[in-house]
Amino acid sequence: MLDHGVLNVPLSKRGNIDSQIDRYKREKAISERNELDARKSEFDAKKTKALAMVAQLSDQRAQELMTKHKMTRKQLDAELKFIARTKPAALLRRGI
Repeated sequence: MLDHGVLNVPLSKRGNIDSQIDRYKREKAISERNELDARKSEFDAKKTKALAMVAQLSDQRAQELMTKHKMTRKQLDAELKFIARTKPAALLRRGI
């Protein structure tokens, strides 16, 4: 981390501030990338689970949803797959 107390020390005594800033930026970028990778892997796991749930949809439940939303089976499957790919958490939370 960048120590702001060091900024009041003369340049000749505080070392290379540029290397400290570069190290801070590098560490911050690495932590952000790790966080993004973790969120992406979590999203991918939820997406896989949601798509499997859509694939296992029973014919009876599909008929109920088709009647309720006035869709054909093909339209229903396409819509559920779209939701599973874009918002898997919502589909998993509600269930089908």
